[in-house]
Amino acid sequence: MPAGRPAKRVAPAVRPPSARRAALTRPTEPDLPAPPVRRRRIASAAAGRPDDLPKDTASTASMVAIVTREVLKQLREDRDAALPPPSLPAPVLPAPEMPVAAPLDLAVTGALSSLVDSNIYPGVRSAPRGPLASLASRPNPTGTSTLAPVMLRLLNAALTEGTRHAYKHAVTSFTAFSTTHFPASSVFPASIGALAAFVAHLFSQNYAPATLLTYMSALSYVHKLADMADPTQHFVIKKLLAGAQKLAAKPDTRLPITPTVLHKIVDATPFIVSSNYVCYMLQSMFLLSFHAFLRIGEITVHSKARHASVIQVSDVTISNSSLTLVMCHFKHNTSGRPVTLSISRTHDKYCPVLALSRFLTVRGTVQGPLYAFANATPVSRNFFCNHLTKTLKYAGLDPDKYKGHSFRIGAATAAADSGLSETQIQTMGRWKSSAFKRYVRIPVLRMSQR
Repeated sequence: MPAGRPAKRVAPAVRPPSARRAALTRPTEPDLPAPPVRRRRIASAAAGRPDDLPKDTASTASMVAIVTREVLKQLREDRDAALPPPSLPAPVLPAPEMPVAAPLDLAVTGALSSLVDSNIYPGVRSAPRGPLASLASRPNPTGTSTLAPVMLRLLNAALTEGTRHAYKHAVTSFTAFSTTHFPASSVFPASIGALAAFVAHLFSQNYAPATLLTYMSALSYVHKLADMADPTQHFVIKKLLAGAQKLAAKPDTRLPITPTVLHKIVDATPFIVSSNYVCYMLQSMFLLSFHAFLRIGEITVHSKARHASVIQVSDVTISNSSLTLVMCHFKHNTSGRPVTLSISRTHDKYCPVLALSRFLTVRGTVQGPLYAFANATPVSRNFFCNHLTKTLKYAGLDPDKYKGHSFRIGAATAAADSGLSETQIQTMGRWKSSAFKRYVRIPVLRMSQR
């Protein structure tokens, strides 16, 4: 450019308005920072704030957990924001002065109190598990406090009266043993050492293996009901019970009361009692026990508190051809459904229908246990067994070889000898399994009938 000549000014290019707007709205990345992100908690979590994320960036599991938690919080906030505001303010309920026990705790405590002394077992339970955990964990579950009596009734109905009585006796025995030999340890939950020593103690006292199993079932039930670990399932306890079963195994020496033996003791009854009332009652008990495969506990009582568990007079219906017996309470009846037995007349002096009809003429139809004295007192097990022994002696038989269960053994033996199927015998005797096979004494039956 020549000297002294002014420089030529170049006017800047004028961009159209649309281009100017585009430049303002779309800046290039090196020139302008990124636009700010909306203030949401999920953004801060995803960006990895130092307060939320662990210092170890390799902790992928922790990062995922934090992000997931924040996502759930954000979803709840979005859901709450989308809900319309209430038209009226929600009423504020006054807080209770003191926490109310959950209905499940009340029910379990009530069920435990029927088996365990409250002075020995304070009723402290660990956190419930399963579907009832959320219900029991609330301090004052709204609308469910009235359900505690219903839960208690259901828990108590799960055990028959006889089972509850046996369980209570087992728990009482273990409590006495544990407090005597293990005073420094708590009774419940039971330690493996205390439980093993208790099994050895029972075996040394000549308890039958079946009784040992009943005692362990009782202690298992208490621990499970209290939501405690079940020590009866420990390997050592199971092996101790198996050893007791093997060492105590011995043949069942009880003889069956066969039809021939049954007729002899029925004929001997008038000679051992002086009252017609007692004579008719015992004869009916002997005959019905045989023909209905009865357990002695189904017609006799151990204590006055168990009147309702025996056969009631309302359970019997007599017609011209048969006797109908409704069995409501019997062993292994876990469903609670009654069983109806029909016993036909035999048209002889040993007919069970005739014997019961004759007894009812002197007893009357007053409601209560079927077999009761004139003063309405139920027949006890001891009374029945003592008079069975007397009739056996009078008939010239060895009473040591016959027990109250001999009626049931004799009924199973006679049914098998008559050709009934296993299913029929199992149904008639209300056996839960094929255990009735241990009762059948075919050779003895045939020898006694010769």
